[in-house]
Amino acid sequence: MNYINIIEGFWRMNAYDRFSSSEIILYLYLVHICNQNYWNMPIACKTATLQSELGMNKSTIIRARAKLRERGLIEFTEGVQNSCSPKYSLLEIHSCKNATASATARATDSSTAGATNIKDNNRDKYNYSTAFEKKNRGYGTTKQNNKDQRRSIDVSPATQEGYDAPF
Repeated sequence: MNYINIIEGFWRMNAYDRFSSSEIILYLYLVHICNQNYWNMPIACKTATLQSELGMNKSTIIRARAKLRERGLIEFTEGVQNSCSPKYSLLEIHSCKNATASATARATDSSTAGATNIKDNNRDKYNYSTAFEKKNRGYGTTKQNNKDQRRSIDVSPATQEGYDAPF
């Protein structure tokens, strides 16, 4: 494997489907370790070592390596508590299955998001025009009038004439 080709392929994949920062850090660290070991794979690397070298917690490392496996960049076997370290193998980038699928999914998501925004804009225009019409019909002039009209209550002010009569 060629160090430069691996890095270039990785950044090309990143252009189609963005990697998280933890995935990038983990992958580049594994490339560095593979390069130090003259590309003899698999390489054994303890999770505790990754934690201290990369400054990430264990769950973040586990999530990142699972995503890298899912994208077809690495293969690994999990370690057994303190007796056996996890073993990592870098896969060739051109054999990645998910690069084209990710690019297609991203393009589909973009076009769907655009259509959704147009639909939402039309809904907002409708809501605005409906509210404007209600206001022009007399609704919403004051809170009390609005409540009375919705309840169909006729409000008539009380006059004093009915109260002046003797008991």
